[in-house]
Parts: sequence; structure tokens; C-alpha cells
Amino acid sequence: MIDRFTMSLGFVFRWECVYAAGHEYDSAFVVSENVPGDGGGVTKWGIDAADHPGIDIENLTLEEATTIYHDGEWTAIQGDTLPAGIDTAVFDEAVNTGVRESVILLQRALYGLGYRLAVDGALGPATMAAVVKQAQIDSAGLISQLLAMRRQYYQEIVADRPGDAGFLQGWLNRVNDLAAFLKGGAV
Repeated sequence: MIDRFTMSLGFVFRWECVYAAGHEYDSAFVVSENVPGDGGGVTKWGIDAADHPGIDIENLTLEEATTIYHDGEWTAIQGDTLPAGIDTAVFDEAVNTGVRESVILLQRALYGLGYRLAVDGALGPATMAAVVKQAQIDSAGLISQLLAMRRQYYQEIVADRPGDAGFLQGWLNRVNDLAAFLKGGAV
């Protein structure tokens, strides 16, 4: 049986990895990239130079990237404690926009479902209790609300920074793919 982190990381890699021509989805051929307009700089496995100074991004291995994601985003969002499906959705957002923003979106989703808690980006006991309670009531509903908050967030980014409009469709495609992934039995 595949563990929740490995399953969630598999989804992240679907969107974060770039492969050498002719080697699509072969982890032995993941290459680095430097996308114009993306402030992260050189990136490989979704790990960027701007957020990870001192790491040799060009030569980053799968094992090193896995450790960075586990010890960074997965641990910070308490992935082993979050309910199935919600863990993947929050983790993917943490990778894409940062841990604090992923928790803010989770809190906004919970707030939209009637939970009155601070929207502060801290995954404390009140937020975790609300997540667990809502997951017991309607996990799919929380995931749907969370993904709606994420779509809205990307729209807000483009409204504030029109230069990022070229990234919008890719961000929305990723959210739609995540919804299908979670619906397809990943939870």
C-alpha cells in the first residue's frame, strides 16, 4: 500500500517535473528549467533556487527532492494528521504557493462552511479540529470548497499582477486535475 505522502507527492510531481525530450514521466530524466517571469529561478522537481539557496538545483536527485518536500511542506501542513484527500489538496497548494497561503485557503474554505476561526495561516488546534469535524461530516464538500478558494486566489493574483496572466490557465488546469485525481479514488 502506498502511503499518503508518497501518493500526494506523486500528484505534485505530475505538475512540477520537466523531462528530457522523449522521456516523459521517467524520473531518471527530470531536468531543470528556468521559466521567464517565474521568480523562483532555476527549478528541478519543483524545488526552486530562490526558496532553497545553497542547494545545487541542477543536480538535485529524486531522493533529495523527496526529503525537502517531506521535511518542508508535508511536515509544516501536518500532512500525516490531515484527513485523506485534504492532505493532498493542502500539500499541493503549499508546494505551489507556500505553506502559509495553503493554510489561509484551508481556513477560508472552513470559514465559508460556517466555522468561525482565525484566518491567519497558522495550522493550530482550532483549525485542525474544524478540519477533522468537517471531514467527518462531508470531506468531499470541504475539498470542493478548498479548491474553489484556490481558483479564486489565482484569479486575485492575476487581478493584482496582470503580468502573471500567462500562468493562470496552467494554475487552473492544475486545480482541475487535482479535483479529478481526488475524485478518482485517491482519497
